[in-house]
Amino acid sequence: MQGHSQLAPEKKITHKKGFLAKLVLMASIGGFLFGYDTGVVAGAMLYLKDDFPDITDVQKEFVVSLALAGSFIASLAAGPLQDKIGRKRTIIIADILFTAGAALMASAPSLVILMIGRFVVGLGIGTASLVVPVYLSEVSPTEMRGAVVAADVMMITIGQFISSVLCWVLGSNWRLMLGLAGIPSFLQLVGMFFMPES
Repeated sequence: MQGHSQLAPEKKITHKKGFLAKLVLMASIGGFLFGYDTGVVAGAMLYLKDDFPDITDVQKEFVVSLALAGSFIASLAAGPLQDKIGRKRTIIIADILFTAGAALMASAPSLVILMIGRFVVGLGIGTASLVVPVYLSEVSPTEMRGAVVAADVMMITIGQFISSVLCWVLGSNWRLMLGLAGIPSFLQLVGMFFMPES
Protein backbone atom coordinates (compact mmCIF):
# COMPACT_ATOMS: atom_id res chain seq x y z
CA MET A 1 0.00 0.00 0.00
CA GLN A 2 2.84 2.35 0.81
CA GLY A 3 4.38 1.87 -2.65
CA HIS A 4 1.02 2.56 -4.27
CA SER A 5 0.58 5.84 -2.37
CA GLN A 6 4.00 7.00 -3.57
CA LEU A 7 3.25 6.24 -7.24
CA ALA A 8 -0.15 7.91 -7.42
CA PRO A 9 1.02 11.54 -6.96
CA GLU A 10 3.78 11.06 -9.56
CA LYS A 11 1.24 9.88 -12.12
CA LYS A 12 -0.96 12.88 -11.39
CA ILE A 13 1.93 15.34 -11.88
CA THR A 14 2.87 13.73 -15.22
CA HIS A 15 -0.71 14.14 -16.41
CA LYS A 16 -0.74 17.80 -15.41
CA LYS A 17 2.54 18.49 -17.21
CA GLY A 18 1.23 16.74 -20.33
CA PHE A 19 -1.90 18.86 -20.32
CA LEU A 20 0.12 22.01 -19.69
CA ALA A 21 2.33 21.21 -22.69
CA LYS A 22 -0.75 20.90 -24.92
CA LEU A 23 -2.18 24.11 -23.52
CA VAL A 24 1.06 26.04 -24.05
CA LEU A 25 1.42 24.70 -27.59
CA MET A 26 -2.16 25.63 -28.43
CA ALA A 27 -2.05 29.13 -26.91
CA SER A 28 1.39 30.02 -28.27
CA ILE A 29 0.14 29.56 -31.84
CA GLY A 30 -0.83 33.20 -31.36
CA GLY A 31 2.87 34.04 -31.07
CA PHE A 32 3.61 31.98 -34.17
CA LEU A 33 1.00 33.93 -36.14
CA PHE A 34 2.47 37.20 -34.90
CA GLY A 35 5.88 36.19 -36.27
CA TYR A 36 4.54 34.65 -39.47
CA ASP A 37 2.31 37.55 -40.50
CA THR A 38 4.93 40.19 -39.78
CA GLY A 39 7.61 38.23 -41.66
CA VAL A 40 5.80 36.81 -44.68
CA VAL A 41 4.87 40.18 -46.15
CA ALA A 42 8.52 40.82 -47.04
CA GLY A 43 8.48 37.89 -49.45
CA ALA A 44 5.01 38.64 -50.78
CA MET A 45 5.92 42.23 -51.61
CA LEU A 46 8.40 41.04 -54.23
CA TYR A 47 5.62 39.58 -56.39
CA LEU A 48 2.61 41.87 -55.96
CA LYS A 49 3.41 43.43 -59.34
CA ASP A 50 2.51 40.11 -60.98
CA ASP A 51 -1.17 40.70 -60.12
CA PHE A 52 -1.13 44.46 -59.62
CA PRO A 53 1.26 45.86 -62.26
CA ASP A 54 0.36 49.48 -61.48
CA ILE A 55 1.12 49.25 -57.75
CA THR A 56 3.10 52.25 -56.48
CA ASP A 57 5.71 52.44 -53.75
CA VAL A 58 3.23 54.29 -51.53
CA GLN A 59 0.66 51.52 -51.96
CA LYS A 60 3.30 48.94 -51.07
CA GLU A 61 4.04 50.91 -47.92
CA PHE A 62 0.34 50.86 -47.06
CA VAL A 63 0.18 47.08 -47.54
CA VAL A 64 2.96 46.68 -45.00
CA SER A 65 2.04 49.42 -42.54
CA LEU A 66 -1.71 48.76 -42.28
CA ALA A 67 -0.97 45.59 -40.30
CA LEU A 68 1.00 47.71 -37.84
CA ALA A 69 -1.86 50.21 -37.62
CA GLY A 70 -4.31 47.40 -36.91
CA SER A 71 -1.97 45.97 -34.31
CA PHE A 72 -1.69 49.32 -32.54
CA ILE A 73 -5.45 49.81 -32.40
CA ALA A 74 -6.15 46.25 -31.24
CA SER A 75 -3.46 46.35 -28.55
CA LEU A 76 -5.30 49.30 -26.97
CA ALA A 77 -8.69 47.59 -27.15
CA ALA A 78 -7.63 44.06 -26.19
CA GLY A 79 -6.89 44.89 -22.55
CA PRO A 80 -10.40 46.03 -21.63
CA LEU A 81 -11.87 43.31 -23.88
CA GLN A 82 -10.02 40.46 -22.15
CA ASP A 83 -11.06 41.79 -18.75
CA LYS A 84 -14.67 41.90 -19.87
CA ILE A 85 -15.09 38.60 -21.73
CA GLY A 86 -12.05 36.59 -20.56
CA ARG A 87 -8.66 35.65 -22.00
CA LYS A 88 -9.85 32.54 -23.80
CA ARG A 89 -12.64 34.26 -25.70
CA THR A 90 -10.32 37.13 -26.62
CA ILE A 91 -7.81 34.66 -28.11
CA ILE A 92 -10.67 33.12 -30.11
CA ILE A 93 -11.56 36.58 -31.44
CA ALA A 94 -7.91 37.07 -32.44
CA ASP A 95 -8.06 33.75 -34.33
CA ILE A 96 -11.19 34.84 -36.18
CA LEU A 97 -9.38 38.03 -37.21
CA PHE A 98 -6.26 36.10 -38.29
CA THR A 99 -8.31 33.61 -40.33
CA ALA A 100 -10.52 36.25 -41.95
CA GLY A 101 -7.50 38.42 -42.78
CA ALA A 102 -5.64 35.50 -44.34
CA ALA A 103 -8.67 34.61 -46.48
CA LEU A 104 -9.06 38.22 -47.64
CA MET A 105 -5.39 38.50 -48.59
CA ALA A 106 -5.24 35.17 -50.41
CA SER A 107 -8.30 35.94 -52.51
CA ALA A 108 -7.83 39.72 -52.87
CA PRO A 109 -9.16 40.85 -56.27
CA SER A 110 -7.83 44.37 -55.68
CA LEU A 111 -5.23 46.24 -53.69
CA VAL A 112 -7.95 47.71 -51.47
CA ILE A 113 -9.08 44.24 -50.37
CA LEU A 114 -5.46 43.23 -49.83
CA MET A 115 -4.97 46.27 -47.62
CA ILE A 116 -8.15 45.50 -45.68
CA GLY A 117 -6.89 41.95 -45.17
CA ARG A 118 -3.58 43.27 -43.84
CA PHE A 119 -5.41 45.59 -41.45
CA VAL A 120 -7.62 42.74 -40.18
CA VAL A 121 -4.56 40.55 -39.65
CA GLY A 122 -3.00 43.47 -37.77
CA LEU A 123 -6.01 43.50 -35.45
CA GLY A 124 -5.33 39.83 -34.77
CA ILE A 125 -1.65 40.50 -34.13
CA GLY A 126 -2.35 43.28 -31.64
CA THR A 127 -4.98 41.24 -29.82
CA ALA A 128 -2.88 38.07 -29.62
CA SER A 129 0.32 39.87 -28.63
CA LEU A 130 -1.43 41.31 -25.60
CA VAL A 131 -3.65 38.47 -24.42
CA VAL A 132 -1.60 35.32 -25.11
CA PRO A 133 1.25 36.13 -22.64
CA VAL A 134 -1.32 37.03 -19.98
CA TYR A 135 -3.23 33.79 -20.59
CA LEU A 136 -0.07 31.68 -20.48
CA SER A 137 1.13 33.29 -17.26
CA GLU A 138 -2.23 32.71 -15.58
CA VAL A 139 -2.61 29.05 -16.53
CA SER A 140 0.98 28.02 -15.74
CA PRO A 141 2.31 26.89 -12.35
CA THR A 142 4.25 29.60 -10.52
CA GLU A 143 7.56 27.74 -10.74
CA MET A 144 7.22 27.35 -14.54
CA ARG A 145 5.69 30.72 -15.41
CA GLY A 146 8.82 32.29 -16.91
CA ALA A 147 9.53 29.32 -19.17
CA VAL A 148 5.91 29.07 -20.28
CA VAL A 149 5.64 32.75 -21.23
CA ALA A 150 9.03 32.53 -22.98
CA ALA A 151 7.49 29.87 -25.24
CA ASP A 152 5.32 32.58 -26.77
CA VAL A 153 8.40 34.68 -27.60
CA MET A 154 10.11 31.63 -29.07
CA MET A 155 7.08 30.96 -31.27
CA ILE A 156 7.25 34.51 -32.65
CA THR A 157 10.79 33.81 -33.82
CA ILE A 158 9.80 30.41 -35.21
CA GLY A 159 6.95 32.07 -37.12
CA GLN A 160 9.35 34.54 -38.69
CA PHE A 161 11.74 31.76 -39.64
CA ILE A 162 8.98 29.59 -41.17
CA SER A 163 7.68 32.56 -43.15
CA SER A 164 11.15 33.11 -44.64
CA VAL A 165 11.46 29.45 -45.62
CA LEU A 166 8.00 29.36 -47.19
CA CYS A 167 8.66 32.55 -49.14
CA TRP A 168 11.70 30.85 -50.64
CA VAL A 169 9.85 27.57 -51.32
CA LEU A 170 6.69 29.12 -52.78
CA GLY A 171 8.49 31.53 -55.10
CA SER A 172 6.08 33.98 -56.71
CA ASN A 173 2.90 32.55 -55.14
CA TRP A 174 2.30 35.47 -52.78
CA ARG A 175 -1.37 34.60 -52.29
CA LEU A 176 -0.48 31.24 -50.82
CA MET A 177 2.24 32.81 -48.67
CA LEU A 178 -0.30 35.15 -47.07
CA GLY A 179 -3.19 32.67 -47.03
CA LEU A 180 -1.33 29.86 -45.26
CA ALA A 181 -1.57 31.82 -42.00
CA GLY A 182 -5.23 30.83 -41.93
CA ILE A 183 -4.35 27.19 -41.18
CA PRO A 184 -2.69 27.62 -37.76
CA SER A 185 -5.19 30.33 -36.79
CA PHE A 186 -8.11 28.01 -37.59
CA LEU A 187 -6.46 25.18 -35.63
CA GLN A 188 -6.06 27.45 -32.63
CA LEU A 189 -9.61 28.72 -33.05
CA VAL A 190 -10.96 25.17 -32.74
CA GLY A 191 -8.46 24.05 -30.10
CA MET A 192 -9.12 26.97 -27.73
CA PHE A 193 -12.68 25.74 -27.22
CA PHE A 194 -11.17 22.76 -25.39
CA MET A 195 -8.78 24.83 -23.28
CA PRO A 196 -9.67 26.20 -19.82
CA GLU A 197 -10.32 29.82 -19.03
CA SER A 198 -7.53 31.41 -17.02
